[in-house]
Amino acid sequence: MRAHALKEESAQKLREEAVKEENGEETPTPMRKRRHAAEKARQIVKKMASDIAESGSKSRDSKKETVLPYKVPDFLPVTPEMLSTWKQELKKNGFIHCEFPNCPSRFDDWQAYRRHYIRCPCSPHDPGSYACLSCSKEYSTPEGIKWHNQT
Repeated sequence: MRAHALKEESAQKLREEAVKEENGEETPTPMRKRRHAAEKARQIVKKMASDIAESGSKSRDSKKETVLPYKVPDFLPVTPEMLSTWKQELKKNGFIHCEFPNCPSRFDDWQAYRRHYIRCPCSPHDPGSYACLSCSKEYSTPEGIKWHNQT
């Protein structure tokens, strides 16, 4: 019976502290530290939101385009008609065979084939690579050129 009374007493203290906290009064328990951190986080988030709102209104007005510090390859375009054809072939055969001559590749899903199609080595179209604009180093993946630009 004594344990129940202690639990009830603790719960009552916590409720009182929560009310004090909502009213802006200081509380003497460890809960105060957690609330202080939460309040600080709220202030930071509020400031970030106002900064974003402020910069967002400026960027909408100026309509600036992002300039990348590297050249992006000229990939083969993939049209909705092509996707439809690939999906039909996948349904019919269970796989998609690469349409470029001398390419032995087969794929079980159209997303993998799409990735292959835009960079197929048997394609007559050479997309190029990701090239750094300042030193002309070339990379085959966007991750490579981003890593290069960070170092």
